[in-house]
Amino acid sequence: MSAPAGLNLPDQAAAAARNTGFLQRMGCQESGSQLARLRGASAQSLVNAAPISWDLIAAGGLAYTPTVGGGVLPGQWLDL
Repeated sequence: MSAPAGLNLPDQAAAAARNTGFLQRMGCQESGSQLARLRGASAQSLVNAAPISWDLIAAGGLAYTPTVGGGVLPGQWLDL
């Protein structure tokens, strides 16, 4: 098992807090329009709005992960 595979995944509240700034920079604060606006965004605008912590090389890993606390992943995968 690789080291990141043993780390806990963020819960929904932590994931939402992490992505608030990104959604603001994309102009997608309103939940009703988020999906359509993100789907219609150019790749460059997504890259420009991404926080530096999403740099896979500099950060040493993937910041986008599944979130815990929903119907798909109700708990930490290691516990399940």
